Amino acid sequence: MMEVVLLIMEAMPDGEYYDYAITGHNGDSPDITLVDWGKEKKPQNEKQKFEVLQSCIAYTQYCNAGDHTVEAIEAGNKNLQSVMKDDNDVEGFNIIFSDANFSRYHITTATVAAAMNVQEEARITNHLILIASLDQEEAKKIQEVLVGQSSACFDTNVLTDVFKSILLDSLK
Repeated sequence: MMEVVLLIMEAMPDGEYYDYAITGHNGDSPDITLVDWGKEKKPQNEKQKFEVLQSCIAYTQYCNAGDHTVEAIEAGNKNLQSVMKDDNDVEGFNIIFSDANFSRYHITTATVAAAMNVQEEARITNHLILIASLDQEEAKKIQEVLVGQSSACFDTNVLTDVFKSILLDSLK
């Protein structure tokens, strides 16, 4: 996961052509801001990027058990809509990462699918990346329901490749 965060910060260093925000979710919160919207809020040097990465680690280490994936999807869409509201020529991409432990927290496939399906006029594309370390079967079920909107990553060594392919596919 850290590699993906660093990939985003390195690929879009100043937010000149693309604006982005990076938020996290854990057992305590569905919406943890790591990098905020706006060119002036992007990490500008190695020290600031390292601080973002340190925050990622801290938020995962010091939280209660739980899953806020559905709420994170909804928060991401809401944040995108507020940023995009004044510009009808802009499209938004909400890429969500989750460990796919939904049944452990009584989250159904239908609930995840409902959160992922935004209205077309919202101009937002959601994509769920399931980091399936514990429940590969559940990740496969979600992929069957969210065809084209989800990817399963059974080996975190290829996570950056999965992320890059999603971004490249979105440019087509």
